[in-house]
Amino acid sequence: MNNKESILQTADVALSYRSVVPENPRAAILIVHGLSEHKGRYLQLQTELAEAGFSAWAYDQRGFGKSTGNRTDMADYHELLSDLQKMVTRVREESRKLPLILLGHSLGGAVMATYCIDNPKEAEGLILSAPAYEFFPLPKMTHFAGIFMYRLFPKVLIPYPTKKDGLSHDPKIARAFKHDPLVQSSGTSRFYHEFRRMNEHLREQADRITLPTLILQGTADATIVPSGAQSLYDKIKSEKKQLIFYEGFYHEPFNEIGRERVIVDVVSFIEKLLVLRTAI
Repeated sequence: MNNKESILQTADVALSYRSVVPENPRAAILIVHGLSEHKGRYLQLQTELAEAGFSAWAYDQRGFGKSTGNRTDMADYHELLSDLQKMVTRVREESRKLPLILLGHSLGGAVMATYCIDNPKEAEGLILSAPAYEFFPLPKMTHFAGIFMYRLFPKVLIPYPTKKDGLSHDPKIARAFKHDPLVQSSGTSRFYHEFRRMNEHLREQADRITLPTLILQGTADATIVPSGAQSLYDKIKSEKKQLIFYEGFYHEPFNEIGRERVIVDVVSFIEKLLVLRTAI
C-alpha cells in the first residue's frame, strides 16, 4: 500500500493532499473534509477504503490544514469548486480509467453536492456524510457580526463555536479535536457570506444532481439538522440513491462508536456501483 502526501499548486494556493493506494485498486475515492478540520482526520478512513481495494485521496481545502490561503476565508464559493475540479483532474490523471466516487463531510458534502449540480459526468458516484444542507443557526451575536463585518471588514476573523463534544460519543475524538493544532475555530465574514450563497444555490438546484448518491446522517447531530438529509435526498433526482440514518449518532459518522457499520455501508454502496458499471 502506497501512502503519500503531495502538493497540487494552483494559480493562487497550494493544496495539500494525501493518497493511500493499494495494489490494483478497483475505484478511486476523493474525500473533502468539513469546516474547522482537515484531511488528516480522514487517514483512518482512507486506510480502510484502501484495504477494501479502493485508492483513497483526501485534500485540505484552501485556508484549511496544510493548504495555503487565508484561514477559513474565500472571496467566492466558486474558489472551492475550482479547487475540487483541479483535484478531480489530478485523481483522474493518477488513477487512469478507474471509476471516481466523491465523498464529502458536512461543509465538504455541500461543496461536493454543489459541484455535482453543474458537473454530472465528472464522477460515477457521490457519498455525503452529514451534508451542510440545513444547519442549526449560529448564535445571534456571531450571525449578526458576520453580516455586519462583511460590509466593512470582510477579511477579519470572527470566532465561532465548535461543538467538540457533539462530534462523536467517543471521548477520544473530542480530546484529539481539542488539541489538534490544525483545527480552526474562526472564519472571515466573507467566508460565512459565501457559504450561505453556496447553500442557497444547493437548496435551489439540488434536483439537478443525477449521480448515484448515498447520504449518511446521525439522528442526534446537533450541527446539521438531521431532517435536512431527508429533504436533500427527496430533491436529488438520481434513480440510484440511498439515505441511511444512524440512530443516536452525532455529527461525524466516520468517527462514531459503531463506525464499523458506516464503513460497511460505504463499501457496499461502492461495490454496487462497480457491479452496475460492469453490467453496462
